[in-house]
Amino acid sequence: MSIDFSDPLTISELSSDHGWWEIYRASFPIEEREPEIVILKSLETGPGIALRARHDRKTVGIATLHQLSEVPIAFCVYIAITASFRGHGVGRRFFEHVSEVAREKQGLGMIWEVEDPAIAKSEEEAHLRERRIQFFESLGGRLLPAGYLQPPLNGHPPVPMRLVWKPFSEEAPPDISRVIRAIYFEKYSDINGIEAGVLTRLLESGSER
Repeated sequence: MSIDFSDPLTISELSSDHGWWEIYRASFPIEEREPEIVILKSLETGPGIALRARHDRKTVGIATLHQLSEVPIAFCVYIAITASFRGHGVGRRFFEHVSEVAREKQGLGMIWEVEDPAIAKSEEEAHLRERRIQFFESLGGRLLPAGYLQPPLNGHPPVPMRLVWKPFSEEAPPDISRVIRAIYFEKYSDINGIEAGVLTRLLESGSER
C-alpha cells in the first residue's frame, strides 16, 4: 500500500485539509479534543508541528507534536489513523515517521498521553486501551508509572491518563515531574490558555495518584 508521509504542514495546508480534521474529530472523544484553533495557534507561535499520512492524495493519518523547551523532548499531542486503514501496518509506519520528525527537532525523546485501562468503563474498552499500549511498547515506548491528569479541555473535567516515553538516545530521561510541568505550562498554559493555578493544582493531584 502506497502511503506518503508529509513534512511539517504549513498553517494553510492544515487549515484546508478537511480530511485531517475529520479524522481528528472522529478519533478523539470531546473531553480529549482541544479546539481546532488551538492546534493552528501552536503552529503559528512556533512550537507546534502537524503531520499527515496520505493515500491517493487523501489524508488517512494525522499527528501533532509540541516541542518543549524546558526539556529537549517532543510531546506528541495527537496521533491517529482513519479506521479503514488500521490493521495494515500504516499506523506503525506513520508512528515511525512521527518519531523521526520528533528526533530531528528534539533529540532526547518523545512522550505522549494514553487512556488508562484501569479506569475503562467496560472490559472491551479496557482491552482496546491495553492493546494500544502494547502497540506503542512494540515500537519502543515505555509506560511510565507516574500519575498524570490531562488538563481540562472544552470545559470538561481533567482526564486521568498514562504517559508513554520513547527515548532517542542512551542519555537518561529528565525527571518525570519536570517533564509534566513542561507539558502543563508550555503546552496547556501557553497554547491552550489554561490558568496557571488550575495546572498547579493538577500537578499536586497527579503526583498523589
